[in-house]
Amino acid sequence: MPDLLLLTALLVAVGCGWWLGSQQGKRKARSGLALSKGYLGGLDIFIKEQSDESIEKFLNALDPQGNTADIHLALGRLFRTRGEVDKATHLHQGLLARSDLPRDKLLLIQFELANDYMVAGLLDRAERLLEELSRESGEVKWRSTELLMQVYQREKEWDKAIGAALVLLPRKAAEIRPVLAHYSCEKALEALAENEINLARRALKRALSYDQNSVRASLLKGRIETDAGNFKEAIKALRRVKDQDISYLPEAIPQLSHCYKQLGKQDVFMSYLTDCIAQNPSITLVITAVDILQGIAGQKQEANRLIKEQLKSRPSLRGLLRLIDMQIEASAKVGQSNEDLSELRSVTAQLIETKPVHRCTVCGYSSRSLVWLCPGCQQWGKIKPIYGQEGE
Repeated sequence: MPDLLLLTALLVAVGCGWWLGSQQGKRKARSGLALSKGYLGGLDIFIKEQSDESIEKFLNALDPQGNTADIHLALGRLFRTRGEVDKATHLHQGLLARSDLPRDKLLLIQFELANDYMVAGLLDRAERLLEELSRESGEVKWRSTELLMQVYQREKEWDKAIGAALVLLPRKAAEIRPVLAHYSCEKALEALAENEINLARRALKRALSYDQNSVRASLLKGRIETDAGNFKEAIKALRRVKDQDISYLPEAIPQLSHCYKQLGKQDVFMSYLTDCIAQNPSITLVITAVDILQGIAGQKQEANRLIKEQLKSRPSLRGLLRLIDMQIEASAKVGQSNEDLSELRSVTAQLIETKPVHRCTVCGYSSRSLVWLCPGCQQWGKIKPIYGQEGE
């Protein structure tokens, strides 16, 4: 394509994108850090219609100063979001080699290059750039510190991640406090791996000071005290979960059941379970209550009533499986076998084994185990137990 036509195509594409973006409001003053979707959309149309050679030729002809620097930045970002990280890196490195860039543009390009490195998995390079940028002032400082925190997180450098998060805390307390709690829980896990129990306890205390609703910290504290035989302390920690986020209560119930049993206080636990079921009738709680009732002389009828009542009001595969087991056990006690029930049990168990039990409330990632950092959206504490026929 002749240079004139290439220039015209770019100007039309960018112009259309600018117009679309302007309808949504004026661009923010933090130039270069946030470009409108319409602006990027116009560039996307342009680069889809041009060869790599044509784009390279045109970029080389552009003066990176003034408004054209924004075109370079936008193209670099667009390359990166399209998965063409090598192109984005090449573009940004080329810009940095120019000696006539204004300082504000230089900082923006360095920030974009750090993003390129991070996406490419070159964390050491991203870290070096971002550490320099985090010592600057203004918007680039805060954006760089946020990205640096993510780099430390991926490197599992929890002390450094905590340091970066504390810098951001005054600006974004509601968002950062839960993250700090998770970082502290990671520190607790590291301490546990080294058998530093008291160090782990201190880390969990800090986690709860950052976020008093940290379910993860309470569950970890319960686990530590259970393993240490401090069952009363474990119960105290685990019972906090109900007030922190009741949807996670099924995660605490098995440990709670064990602790109360060790203390010989299953009657107290049964009373607690009854109250919890009234507020959050999850199948884990109901099955736990049924198991306790079945172990008490003369309470088998009550156990049957409870599981059937639950299935009528809140049908679930796990509840059905437990009822089938109860029927098979009852038949076996009178010397009867029921092949149909056994077949039904096998099918139901297979169905349960194929279903996830946890799901991210942000991106929908699902798994059979509880993980605290979502592999899908990379957000902390968004994966929760699934409620419904196939879950709780």
